[in-house]
Amino acid sequence: MTEQDKRERIAYAEYLLVKSGAIPTDIRPRGQGEKENRHVYILGDNYYRIGEAVFEGIDDPYVVVSCTDTKKYAEYGLFDDIHAFEFTLSNEEMEKEIRFALGLDELFW
Repeated sequence: MTEQDKRERIAYAEYLLVKSGAIPTDIRPRGQGEKENRHVYILGDNYYRIGEAVFEGIDDPYVVVSCTDTKKYAEYGLFDDIHAFEFTLSNEEMEKEIRFALGLDELFW
């Protein structure tokens, strides 16, 4: 998977946050690297952002949904990772995973 492929999947996951009702914020976490342009979204009382994780022994990275219920923590980039899934999921499967991470749907395969 190329860096461009990863950026496109992250952008799609962020689109799914908005499609599911999350609202983009103007929060840019302190300490975020110049090339790191992760957006923060709010849904209800929670702040979310999308990232990626690489696990030893697994070739493809994972999309990670992170969350905090405190604006100050979001401003400092202090999020808890609440859900992770493969970059290679279909768009339909990714939408199910995002809605599950947001607490909107149950996850049944």
